[in-house]
Amino acid sequence: MKRRKILLTGLVLLNLGLGGCATQSRTMPMVELAKDFFGSGLPNENRAFVSIADPITEATAVRAKVVFYRVSTPPGIRPESREQHVATVLNALQRLGVRRPISSSELQTLLQARGVKFSFDREPDPSEWPLAEIELGPFLVLNVDYGFLYGSRRYVRIQAQDSTQGRVLFDGSYDTIIWNDVRGELFYPAMNLYANWINDKLRLRP
Repeated sequence: MKRRKILLTGLVLLNLGLGGCATQSRTMPMVELAKDFFGSGLPNENRAFVSIADPITEATAVRAKVVFYRVSTPPGIRPESREQHVATVLNALQRLGVRRPISSSELQTLLQARGVKFSFDREPDPSEWPLAEIELGPFLVLNVDYGFLYGSRRYVRIQAQDSTQGRVLFDGSYDTIIWNDVRGELFYPAMNLYANWINDKLRLRP
């Protein structure tokens, strides 16, 4: 009887463990992309994830012409590598028709002119973005996060927010194994997720 009780307890714990694993699995809609905007090839749909993709309105399309972009890279990355990744994001935005791409230092200078105080190396805060709208008009804030997973696998996560309320309008990511070129194999395919969304060519399906 005691042995049977121990066996039943073990089965219950096993089921709970399997249930826990199931709830932790990443379930996202499949992504359909209609166009390759950068000539780098569309990302592998099995490695492309989009959790938020608001419908594109005329107001969002107007915002997308002025973009405050921020690129995060892992600690310890070589300065020249970081500069290359920032340049890749900037190039992608310019190819998408962004009229005014704004770096963190540029937005900081603009806000300082309006009386905002900055300490060393502080990013502009979302509560301060509306102040910049006085000069820029409504704009998009694009957060591009590049990081390492394991082995040679890397990821890029992209979030787009509106400058007025800081609301997240788009959240997508892509990961892959890098064989030769981090730009062509990761950054441009990941930026294709954003490019298809902002041009209303991205569809989500179960």
